[in-house]
Amino acid sequence: MDIAHIVPPRLVEQFEPGRIAMIYVDWVLDHDRGTGYHYVDYWKEAESTYKILDHSLFELMRFPLDTDTIVMAADVIEPDEVVLPDRPGRGSDTLGCSKSLLLALHEREWLKAVMFVPQGSSWEDWTRCYQSWTEFWIKEGFGRQLDLTIGLAATRKSGSLRPDQGLRGRQVTYLLRKGVSGSSIHLLGMHPWWFANYELPVAWAAGVRSMDTSLPYVLGSQGKLLARTAPQGFLHFLVGDITLLSRELALALLNMKLLEYWCDTGAARTEIPVSVLEETIRLVANDPIARHEDFLPLAQYLDLAGLPRGEYAANYRAGRLHSVRPIWQRSSPDEGYRKVTI
Repeated sequence: MDIAHIVPPRLVEQFEPGRIAMIYVDWVLDHDRGTGYHYVDYWKEAESTYKILDHSLFELMRFPLDTDTIVMAADVIEPDEVVLPDRPGRGSDTLGCSKSLLLALHEREWLKAVMFVPQGSSWEDWTRCYQSWTEFWIKEGFGRQLDLTIGLAATRKSGSLRPDQGLRGRQVTYLLRKGVSGSSIHLLGMHPWWFANYELPVAWAAGVRSMDTSLPYVLGSQGKLLARTAPQGFLHFLVGDITLLSRELALALLNMKLLEYWCDTGAARTEIPVSVLEETIRLVANDPIARHEDFLPLAQYLDLAGLPRGEYAANYRAGRLHSVRPIWQRSSPDEGYRKVTI
């Protein structure tokens, strides 16, 4: 399962583009208004990356965007895929605004696919929304020119931000029974506990194509390591200008690589393999923006992950995995890192 890692636009150049990327409408239009970001240029130059344009409803926590605004951003970035707008808990409203954007964009030559996100305040409402969309898609013949991805978000009651966690595994199973391939399913965001324990095993077995999340970055910027019991986080939790210290950058990269390892193996393990540590070190050491004197030596990376230095050499030769139950978090900007237990 591919992961679209989401980081703030000011920092996007500090992270290598992956096979898939989630690009936000707000940041595309901010770039176009002359904010000085290199966000659009960065993604236009990442030719080997499959680009998805999203309206970022929950990540940036703001009101839904209208069709014209999304079309404006799409024409700037020319993505491979566009996430059609949804309205949490409101299936009929989701159908209406999704159809509106699809009709506005379906003839763009650069567009390869659209992502529909079924919504509903209950399981019955959610399945009804999905079935109505499928009937519309087939009747109008859009499948002759575009691929269809189904995006899965946690269901919510209308007007509520509190998700009804635990249903996405059931949603994946339902879609498979309806003949939808796992390669046409995308998970929108993640809650570490529900994802690790209930969604990841099902998604991995089903061959789900991709997911997107900012959680590895958010946790790293707060000095925390990704784990099943890590807190939920969104980019709107972080306010003001963001400058990562080298150790925070290291943790963000380590979290990203750890999540990729989870998705490759289908299990949220409580160990970090040596290969993940080494890849993290390589990425930070090759970072073109950070100053060389900011790079942390290997021993400090191991400290960040809570790994015993003495065991590292022996386990490195044996190719074993290392416990990451301890994590580090910064208690204040002026106070180093202290070890806590998760």
